Amino acid sequence: MLLCLDHVREYNSRWNFFDGMSDGEVEAHLRADSTWHRPSWPFASGIFDSENWRDPFDIFGETGRRGHHDDRRERDTASPDRQTGEMMQRLGLQPGFSSDELKSRYKAMAKASHPDLNPGDAKAGERLRAIIEAYDYLRERQSVG
Repeated sequence: MLLCLDHVREYNSRWNFFDGMSDGEVEAHLRADSTWHRPSWPFASGIFDSENWRDPFDIFGETGRRGHHDDRRERDTASPDRQTGEMMQRLGLQPGFSSDELKSRYKAMAKASHPDLNPGDAKAGERLRAIIEAYDYLRERQSVG
């Protein structure tokens, strides 16, 4: 249906999406608009608590740390310098780690240490800053080396 501009203006002035809805239905619709009508949960729900979080399918590559068989590529055994060793220890990485291991470990640790997920934990921000510092340092060292 094609309308001239005058008829479009008339149609739009009379149209009301919320016509026939109760105040409660209008309010619920407006609240759902803030998340595009998709389900949402608060960050502080505790489902990502670092103490209770597990990786049963080894998505973040922690089997080597738990003493299980590590069939990934052989790791380089060269000793890193003191600063690099400290940064690797912050992220729980072994010498010879890959870019993917660095990235996945950073993401998991940053998410678990984020202040929004740890309300009331004054040290969460400090832990997050240390994780970011280690990630930036190691990423820069990998791109140079």
